[in-house]
Parts: sequence; C-alpha cells; structure tokens
Amino acid sequence: MATTYGAEATITGSLEVDGDIILGTGDDKVIFKGLTYDTESKSGPGDDGSNLNAFTPLSLLSSTGGILGVTLPDGTVDGQSKRILITGYSSALTITVTSASWKSGNEGTITFSAAAEFVNLVWANSSWWPMGSPASVSYS
Repeated sequence: MATTYGAEATITGSLEVDGDIILGTGDDKVIFKGLTYDTESKSGPGDDGSNLNAFTPLSLLSSTGGILGVTLPDGTVDGQSKRILITGYSSALTITVTSASWKSGNEGTITFSAAAEFVNLVWANSSWWPMGSPASVSYS
C-alpha cells in the first residue's frame, strides 16, 4: 500500500526499503547531502584471485608486493560506473572482466603496466564499456 506525504519527512537512523525508491517526478531536483563514495583497495599477492565489488565506485589496486589478478563481476543497471586506479606497480596486474564489450560480452582482460594508470568503465547493454584510458592499458 503506497503512502503519500505532502510535507517534508525526516528519518533519523537507518532506512531499509524492500522495493523501488522513486525520487521526484522527472522535473524535480534530487539532492543527496553528504553523499559519500566508497573505495576498496586490493594488493598483491594477498588479494590475488579476489573479486572487485561492482557497486563500489572506485577500486585502488597495487602490485608492489606481488602479482595481482582480480575479477570484475557483471554490473546490474545501465549507467553503473566503475573506476579503477593503479596506485602501485612492480608485478603483473590484470583484471578479468566477466562481460567485456570489447569481447562481444564475453570474458575479457585488462592489463596494466605502470602506476597511475586508470580505467573508467560503464555498464550498458549487459557489458562493461571502457570510457577513456591511457594507451598503455591493454584490452584483450
């Protein structure tokens, strides 16, 4: 049963919703005060073979301690973005992408060769699509 409020509502604490959340009517502004983006860090060899979190907007990766190979699982909604920044490099560093646009939606690989390299990926049409990256980053 839908409930409509004609005034401002304040919620203190947590809010858990089972179902869709619709904000505005299409011409309204949606303002998130204090919106916090989260990051995750992975480093080799301890995190070698682990999955990246597709819902965490930024992953910081380092292979200064040893080889690092991680997997990026599928996204869930068109427009979802994933940024990956290499903060340290001295050993092999690769990402297996479960659904890669450059492999027609099949599994693909992103290979890095230096620190400060990055990729910006967007989930669309059931695949991750690269949106700009240095020429030194390799897609296979």
